[in-house]
Amino acid sequence: MNHPYAQRPWLDRYPEGWPRDLTPRFADMMSAFSAAVSQAPDRIFLRYFAWSGTFADADAGSDALAAAFLAEGVAAGDRVSIIGQNTPNFAEAIIACWKVGAVPVPCNPMYRAGELSRILADATPTLCYSEEQVLGTVREALAKADLAEVPVIAFSAWDRGDGDERALPPRAIEEVRSNAGGGPTVSTVPRYSPHPENLGLLLYTSGTTGMPKGVMLSHQSIAFNAQAMGEWGGVGPESIVLGVAPLFHITGFVSHLCLAIVAAAKLVLTYRFQPDVILDAIRRERPTYTVAAITAFNALMNAPGATQRDFSSLTATFSGGAAIPPSIVTDLRDVLGIDLRPCYGMTETCSPTHAAVPGARIPIDRETGALSIGVPTFSTEAFVADDNGHPVPLGRHGEL
Repeated sequence: MNHPYAQRPWLDRYPEGWPRDLTPRFADMMSAFSAAVSQAPDRIFLRYFAWSGTFADADAGSDALAAAFLAEGVAAGDRVSIIGQNTPNFAEAIIACWKVGAVPVPCNPMYRAGELSRILADATPTLCYSEEQVLGTVREALAKADLAEVPVIAFSAWDRGDGDERALPPRAIEEVRSNAGGGPTVSTVPRYSPHPENLGLLLYTSGTTGMPKGVMLSHQSIAFNAQAMGEWGGVGPESIVLGVAPLFHITGFVSHLCLAIVAAAKLVLTYRFQPDVILDAIRRERPTYTVAAITAFNALMNAPGATQRDFSSLTATFSGGAAIPPSIVTDLRDVLGIDLRPCYGMTETCSPTHAAVPGARIPIDRETGALSIGVPTFSTEAFVADDNGHPVPLGRHGEL
């Protein structure tokens, strides 16, 4: 690129020893998961309140789901809508999709039927895998989308035993499961080997500026960005990832779930964000890394009884999605001892393209008072453009 940023001057801000470009460890997410199962089968992968599941457990659980998906007619290339909060079921369903070559389509379970129907009509899933608490909404949405014949497999947030009633919904009276009989068994589930450019995720934008758009993300893009975020945050096999962001959002999907798979690390899930529940999980699990919206950190800072000691295990904390006032970062450092680092990304970029460098001073914009989003991450090129797409001189306004 022939413009002022062609030489990537921000690389001078990288810590000594960091690579300019990242060498991918995995070409696709199935390779990453298979490596974790092979190398650390007995390592805890998912922690959900009092329940723990190893990578081997997730392998077996996703095999069972993959068999159920095949029995319902799911084939390679088909879309499977996964509608739910942060549960082991959700995580295993994503892996099950990859195992049969299907494309997961995560959806927000808080959507109303009209909102969900527009996504389902566009994605045309072969199957829906849904929390039982929203089955009525899912069926209404399918009918509105002229997809009433699409089968639904239901699961419960309580499937893994005792949870926390402060976070979990009431147990559903009606339990509905798929009538999948006579189909493939777990022992006959094929091991699909995706091409790096195959779709690994179809994720819809939030629709804040218009109709939600389906973003098609490849296996190699997901695996690369999960690795990049992990290396930027120092996440390794001994790390503990706190899953604050929803897995149906690009942040939670890549920077929680996929990062934990690529790093073969533990992922702590608490269904959905509830400050007192998250605080108890932090005290119990002692996480080392997380990414969350600034509103979540603000809520944790104001949670009754929160202290610096509670958060002392966190060595990497990132936040994005909105401009971050420096005063909140200062307060978080003073009250909780957290060194919050801004980051920036979009669904279309498969999560962060920019992040603050750990340990470095974060610049503040003189006009807005907002913190800098950081510098481009590994193997990323970026520039600020005018309305015609041409680079603007340093110090001038433009669009990233």
